[in-house]
Order: sequence, then C-alpha cells, then structure tokens
Amino acid sequence: MIIYYLTLFGKSNSLTELLAVYLLEDRMSDDITKFNVRGLGVDRLKTIYYVGLTESMTKAGDLLGICQSAVSRQVQSIEDELGVLLFRRGDRKVELTKAGLLLKNASQKVLYVMDAALKSIKEEREGLSGH
Repeated sequence: MIIYYLTLFGKSNSLTELLAVYLLEDRMSDDITKFNVRGLGVDRLKTIYYVGLTESMTKAGDLLGICQSAVSRQVQSIEDELGVLLFRRGDRKVELTKAGLLLKNASQKVLYVMDAALKSIKEEREGLSGH
C-alpha cells in the first residue's frame, strides 16, 4: 500500500516499485477480473481524461490528434459498454456525470503510473547502455 502512495506522489521511481502498485493494491475489487470493457486501454482512457479536462470533445480531439466525431464515437462506445452516461452533452460543452468523474480520475491515475513506468524503463535502459 505504501508503494502505491509513494508512486502516485512521485516519491519513488523504481520500476519494481511501480509494478508493485498492481500486485500490492489491496483495495482492488475482485470484480476487476470480470471487468470486460472492450479495449479500455490507454488511448481510450486518454480520451475520457481529456474530454473531462477540457469539457469539450472538439478540444479533446485537438489534444489527441483525432477528429471530434472520433472522440464522440469513442465516448459513446465506452458509455454503451459500461451501461452508464459519463458526460451530459450541451450545445458548447460537456459536463462530467458522477460516473464520468470517477472514470476521469481513475484514468488520470493510470496514465500517471504508466508515464512514470515508461520513464523508469527509459532511464534503466539508458543506464545499462551508458547513455
């Protein structure tokens, strides 16, 4: 559990400790093994995060380098798979629902941990190669 918090708050950057987040997280639900959302991977988590952050599918698309309609389709697909509305759509902006806020916050944490892991891998590789 301590490794989880150290990792999230940047107190540790060891690859081993980052990976331990997944092994030692005792709050993780047993239902996670049954969670079957098609391809809820990093790209889709980024989409949810950026739509929630910018409150705009167009702005999120600009940040992600994809068109607004692709963002909208991704969000709709995730909502359909989860069976819950993540955003309330307005004329000019979208607003997170309670479920959307939960997923946006979880996405942010996952993206942070992935970024830290990739940085650690790069640093370890460069250390081994002497660069």
